[in-house]
Amino acid sequence: MKPIFLYLAIGLLGLSLTGCKSTDSNTTNTVTITGHVGAAGVSGATVSGAGASAVTDAEGNYSLAIPETALSSSLLFSTTGGSYTDEVSGQQVFLGSTQGFSAMVPANALSATATEVNLNAGTTLNYLGAVTMVQYHAAHGHTHTLDDTFEDLATYYATAFGYTPDHTVKAVSAAATPASTDSEAQKLEGLREAAFSQLAKDVLGDSRLKISLLSAIADDLADGSLDGKGNGSTLSVANQTLPTSIQNRWETALLTYMASSANLSALTPAQIGGLPFGKTATSSNYLVTYTPGTMAAMQGLTTFDLAVTDLSGNAVSGASIGLTLLMNMASMSHSTPQEGCSLKSGSTNIFTCRVYYLMAGGAGMGYWKLTAKVSKSGASDESVVFYPAVGMAMTDTTRATLRSTVLYSAASTKRYYYLFKDSVTTDKVSLFLVTQESMMSFPALKTGTTYNSGGAYALTPSSITVEYSKDKTTWSAMASASNDGHYSATGMGLTSGTAATLYVRVLLDGDGSVYATSDGTTTGTAYATLTLTPSSM
Repeated sequence: MKPIFLYLAIGLLGLSLTGCKSTDSNTTNTVTITGHVGAAGVSGATVSGAGASAVTDAEGNYSLAIPETALSSSLLFSTTGGSYTDEVSGQQVFLGSTQGFSAMVPANALSATATEVNLNAGTTLNYLGAVTMVQYHAAHGHTHTLDDTFEDLATYYATAFGYTPDHTVKAVSAAATPASTDSEAQKLEGLREAAFSQLAKDVLGDSRLKISLLSAIADDLADGSLDGKGNGSTLSVANQTLPTSIQNRWETALLTYMASSANLSALTPAQIGGLPFGKTATSSNYLVTYTPGTMAAMQGLTTFDLAVTDLSGNAVSGASIGLTLLMNMASMSHSTPQEGCSLKSGSTNIFTCRVYYLMAGGAGMGYWKLTAKVSKSGASDESVVFYPAVGMAMTDTTRATLRSTVLYSAASTKRYYYLFKDSVTTDKVSLFLVTQESMMSFPALKTGTTYNSGGAYALTPSSITVEYSKDKTTWSAMASASNDGHYSATGMGLTSGTAATLYVRVLLDGDGSVYATSDGTTTGTAYATLTLTPSSM
């Protein structure tokens, strides 16, 4: 494996970084750069930049005086040596002369008032990947400056990991109780730092190999995608092959560490931002690939395919897939309606799945966890996990809510009914009707089925009436051909591409004598309002 810092290689490529230049001996104006290395803090490390060097203190902090004239050029800050306490194992890690952290700072990003440069796993990956890109282009006769490739890598990095490295944010260790003055951004940066250690443990078997893993991931990321390969070739580190599911493994590592007793950051799922959504996941014997439908995952109906192969990519036939979905929020979790996965026509190993997301995910909300269990006769069940990026509904109403006028739980909760948009054309509107038994159960609403069975608030509807109106005066029935929760009406007379407003109401026998309302009272609005834009299909 190549060393972490490729100063000789950079010189041979004819690259010029101010950090490698000597300064004019007559220059007297200097700027003091301060920063922090790692999250737990790398003590005793030599930090170099713009021809100057300094040693980090016991907390991992450094102070470095560089010429003011250097600020107008790109700057590389790098470390060698030192030691830190690994956030996962709790053990001391000693870094050698070719192992360390780095950060590249674009020209004019620093000034007399902006003097902070923190070095962490993210800044290191961004720089190392850019170096690999320059080397690749040079080997193929192309000239690309480090500045240009560094910007490209920042874009690749954001796609791969769901955030952009920021040298101005000082990471605080997730393995230590944060101070009251520590910001959410600092704690989150510390959690990500710990996630790379967790990833080293998960992939290499030793969290202390984080720095070595960063070098391999940089080679992977340099070709524009995080897939375990560098320019089409498999990559290895510490005698282990980098998995094709490395992006998904990083998401899992982040959440594994977050749920561990070692994590003292106190961050909630709503604070970790959007996850990158790796679409390839592996178990002991299976590789499962997620392929979006015609639209990306969003609130409301989302369809997608899951392909099951062995770890070599050969189709696995005779299997089935079961889904479990969980929305992880700041103080609670819940599931969502789904219709599972069925084998795609003409395929032996690709399944089409239908999920109705109750809400979007992301920064300030939380994240969705989709567990796909692969079952096959004669073999043990194996599960993989995806973290889909579920977006907000854009214009149409993808989900509307009604409430029962009677209770369904001892907690004095009135039963929820959810109407999801299935499809809308100029002639036909199709909806999916579900109810809520608990935060983990949202079954389709059917006649003859008992909901909350065995309790004092059980409901077994013998008839379900779903009606729609365009004016809240004239109401027409919607039909359910298979008693599966799906209702439709034809002859709608809507205009393609033009939003229409429909009012939909629901009445169940045995659940009060009035239509379900918007607020669960007998005087509330007895319909849901849906904005729907038909296609011409």
